[in-house]
Amino acid sequence: MTHQASSSHRFGGIPDTRGPEVVDLYELLEVSPRASQVVIQAAYRALVRNYHPDINTSADAAQRIRKLNAAYSVLSDTQARARYDLECVRARRYTRLAQRSSARSFQRCRGQSHYSARLRSGGRLRGGCHC
Repeated sequence: MTHQASSSHRFGGIPDTRGPEVVDLYELLEVSPRASQVVIQAAYRALVRNYHPDINTSADAAQRIRKLNAAYSVLSDTQARARYDLECVRARRYTRLAQRSSARSFQRCRGQSHYSARLRSGGRLRGGCHC
């Protein structure tokens, strides 16, 4: 799901998911969330080989290696990975609920045209619409 760019971690090596910069650890390692430990390790080694600062002279190579190491440390440990996956599920559920509640308030507000509401209410708009 997410990984904060800073080095603050909550528990068990799982990054704090409330940070401003959100990165999916599976996406960072370029693997599926259903990938096995063998696939995760192979992807990690291939990416580290490409982005190692001794081989890759780009300015962001060291930062990329730090992110890869952090992602691999979470995804290679089965308990940390399970906690991370649970956090991902909770974050997605929270996002969906937040989107639904904002959509409902928008629908309540914009559910009927203001013109027809004014006609039915004698010229005044009832219901406290704050559009």
